[in-house]
Amino acid sequence: MIKLVVFDLDGVLIQEHCYFSRLFQKLYGVPHQEFYQVMKDNKMLQRTRKQGSNFDLFKDLLKKYRIEISEERFWELWLTNFKVNQDIIDFALSLKRSGKKIGILSDNFVERADYFRNNFDWVKK
Repeated sequence: MIKLVVFDLDGVLIQEHCYFSRLFQKLYGVPHQEFYQVMKDNKMLQRTRKQGSNFDLFKDLLKKYRIEISEERFWELWLTNFKVNQDIIDFALSLKRSGKKIGILSDNFVERADYFRNNFDWVKK
């Protein structure tokens, strides 16, 4: 008997419109490979809250390309660049209503995990 069903966040529960590095390239002209390299070099996915905001990792890149963007706007662009897969959400919630435990698995960075936790009821249910 199945007691727990785990769903991956990215690619299952949500679909990104495009990787943020490509959106940032389109909006600000920063080569997406260079943006992605900052994430990779700084092990962004492994950072904790104690290490401060991940926005700080991009300050040199923003300076290099003379981009003036607030941290709030930076995260707004990044964290809203997706579409919810409502059919899968509804399916997961129906499983929960039938008595199954539901889990969400993700390797997202702190700010993105917090965004979903704080802004979507289906994450809290």
